[in-house]
Amino acid sequence: MKKYFSDIHALPSSQLGDEKDLTIDDENTTLALNAVDSKRSYENLFQLANCYVKQLRYKRALETINEVLEIKPNDLKALRVRAIRHLTTLQVAKALDDFTYLDNNGFSEDLSYQLGLSYFYLSRYEEALVYFEKCFTLSTDEMKVACIYWHTIAAWRCGRSPSLLKEFKIGMDIGHHVGYDAALKLYTGVLSEDVYLMLLAEEPSDLEYSIFSYGYYAYLEKEKRAAEKDSVLNDILSRDSFWISFAYIAAYNDKFYSGRGR
Repeated sequence: MKKYFSDIHALPSSQLGDEKDLTIDDENTTLALNAVDSKRSYENLFQLANCYVKQLRYKRALETINEVLEIKPNDLKALRVRAIRHLTTLQVAKALDDFTYLDNNGFSEDLSYQLGLSYFYLSRYEEALVYFEKCFTLSTDEMKVACIYWHTIAAWRCGRSPSLLKEFKIGMDIGHHVGYDAALKLYTGVLSEDVYLMLLAEEPSDLEYSIFSYGYYAYLEKEKRAAEKDSVLNDILSRDSFWISFAYIAAYNDKFYSGRGR
């Protein structure tokens, strides 16, 4: 796996929760701070925000990107950064506002997946379904399996039929989305629960583990196995070396914010 973040980085307790934020700058952040001290410009502040993102200091990145927006209001590039950092700190209503503004004002990237996740994190599952369905129609197989995963869980939670699940096929070109693929194999009966648990126990990556486990948690929830699902939720949160996955954040949201964001 490539290196996604700095060795000096924040933990979920400060970014998703309310514990004190990390205050240690890595080398790149120190250089970016010096550049801002020398010249408080759009470019230098943007670079500093990116350095904070690399340290997973998303709250500091949000503060800095808001300074960027003071210099260049409604800048779509800056709003895109702010939107995803609102989402990954579970300030979901603010994320939804930003993503909606971007979607309505000519942003070039399709945002249906991010909008789907925003509605999912707000427990507005029927609205989430609409955006995951839109994303599915626009996506490659790799993203299709992610869309089906979140769409299925959202459908279960609002009492709807998981209509995209029938679109899952063995042999789809899933790329690195092995956790999503495995969950869909459980949901469609291709994998037994025992085999799924064996794969879960053997999974070394906390990124994939969160996706495997959140998928299993949702399955147990659908099956009304409350005591088991609560244990799985706690287990997900104990594997926090890659807490920035959407599945880990969903688990944190369910545990601490009743699945509705801050």
